[in-house]
Amino acid sequence: MVLFLCVSTQYRVEASDRGISVIGDLTHQSGKLGKYIALIIGINDYHDPEIPNLATAVHDATIMADLLRDRYGFQVQLLLDQKATRKAIYLALRRLVNSTESNDSVVIYYAGHGDLDRTYNDGWWIPADAVGGDPLTYLENVQVQKAMRSMKARHVLLISDSCFSGSLFGRTRAMPQVIDDKYYMNLYNEKSRWGMTSGNKTPVSDLGRGGHSVFAYQLIKELTDNRKPFITAQELYTRIAPIVSNNSEQTPLCRPIRGVGDQGGEFIFVSTNEKKAGRPLKGKIVDQVSIDDQRRQLESERKALERLKIELEHKKIEAERQRIQAERRRIAEKKNELSGSPSTQYAAVSAKAKNEHLEFLTIDSILKDEIVQNGELRVGFESGYLPFEMTDKKGKFIGFDIDIAKEMAKEMGVTFVPVNTQWEGIIPTLIRGKFDIIIGGMTITEERKKVIDFSAPYIIVGNTILLHPKHREKVLSYNDLNNPKYVITSRMGTTGELIIKRKIPKAMYKGYQSETEAAMTVVNGHADAFVYDLPFCSLFLASTGADKLIHLNDPIVSEPLGFAIRKGNPEFVAWLNRFLVQIKRDGRYETIYDRWINRVDWKDELR
Repeated sequence: MVLFLCVSTQYRVEASDRGISVIGDLTHQSGKLGKYIALIIGINDYHDPEIPNLATAVHDATIMADLLRDRYGFQVQLLLDQKATRKAIYLALRRLVNSTESNDSVVIYYAGHGDLDRTYNDGWWIPADAVGGDPLTYLENVQVQKAMRSMKARHVLLISDSCFSGSLFGRTRAMPQVIDDKYYMNLYNEKSRWGMTSGNKTPVSDLGRGGHSVFAYQLIKELTDNRKPFITAQELYTRIAPIVSNNSEQTPLCRPIRGVGDQGGEFIFVSTNEKKAGRPLKGKIVDQVSIDDQRRQLESERKALERLKIELEHKKIEAERQRIQAERRRIAEKKNELSGSPSTQYAAVSAKAKNEHLEFLTIDSILKDEIVQNGELRVGFESGYLPFEMTDKKGKFIGFDIDIAKEMAKEMGVTFVPVNTQWEGIIPTLIRGKFDIIIGGMTITEERKKVIDFSAPYIIVGNTILLHPKHREKVLSYNDLNNPKYVITSRMGTTGELIIKRKIPKAMYKGYQSETEAAMTVVNGHADAFVYDLPFCSLFLASTGADKLIHLNDPIVSEPLGFAIRKGNPEFVAWLNRFLVQIKRDGRYETIYDRWINRVDWKDELR
């Protein structure tokens, strides 16, 4: 998401009734214009892995900075990636408030993620050091509005190519039929606080032509190709809005910002040299063909680098495999003296199946001594997925997966350590080594198998549909929902979401942070259907009441759930598969299954 904040400068006062100067020559050469200042912010790379990185924000910010500096005479401050922290952005805005004078014009350009505060119906910027899901680490739009209101500058223009940026605006003003020098002069001499955004309160596209976002590409193109000595923000908007709307799902806006002191003027971009208007700039602002060529070359170099990284990773894996084999030979020589120690082996004989031993495997040959040396099996999951992982009234974790994980820890002779983790970042957190295994209702998919390894399935589930009762007898399967008139919900980042997009693509999809929130949307009549795993749908129906929902319980797609571990450890995968065979043979699996899947009396234990 990209946010531009342009603050028009108030010009040096000669003498007037209102205490503000009236400028009669709108050129930089006149010496009567104040400073043109730009704060340019671009964030591609976020510190928190739960916040997805962007592709075009830094490129957009860099090109915009060059364009404003070279063509329109701006003084530019640039904050990119990790320099664009919440504190840095806040202090930069504060400096603008303290340093701008009545004849200065200021642009603040923000390129990065944004979000919508649905409680207060306000927007946020997401700084580089933000923590996903924690709004206290975001920067509120009201802070930007406060800065705009407090600046002495004559004009403020906020340009935002970001998600949920349309929460700032007041009423629009129409353009006149005749645009001449007098029109520009009148606009310049009145104070203004305007905003231009790439969309309203909806997500916007990060990828467009030439390595820019859809919106930024058109804005940069118009500012570069402009042949006039002056051009207003609203003129730019009228040129780019139809093109952006026709090439994306977003609808740009351009209006005064509410509550920050707009007095009827408008921000005007003034070319540094009227004769140069419309000509290609030298240096970093080059023609688009050249930019596209450079982007293609960079992409080719990036792919070559990725191939090299993969080759190096394969070599590391092979070297590690050889080290493991050598270690296994060493352990085999000491097998007799080590075989009785639970801290150095996984194979514990089940009390219920003494004659059915797991094949001997030392911890050294599986996880490089980490689990035994720590004395812990750290298990990643996200509590709240009924009946697999939940939190009881005492704050303890319970559920089908929790009991399976405890049995696994017993087999290893170590302590079970639960690690409750947000689902959106659970795979990166596993890869970084924050826990040893995911036992959290994770569906085995080909996409996930590219980055992590799975055991054999430990349970088979399927996505089913909870339907609003008004559709009784009208909707009998997911095929009947494949229509734009239906709104279907699920939890974001789950296979339920993928199934909706692949199997029911014509319906309108709305994703939510939790499965309960998504299902309640149907109960409340704000959506038509909810798609999610069969166990959850069955339990939610039981707790909500059969009169509130209809359960279409034939699975759309059957889903195998597996234990997930970091790649490159086939011995650990083999041990996990034998563990599953063992607990199914000795009856432990059946006991756990009956406790959590076949019964629902555990609901009374939940927080």
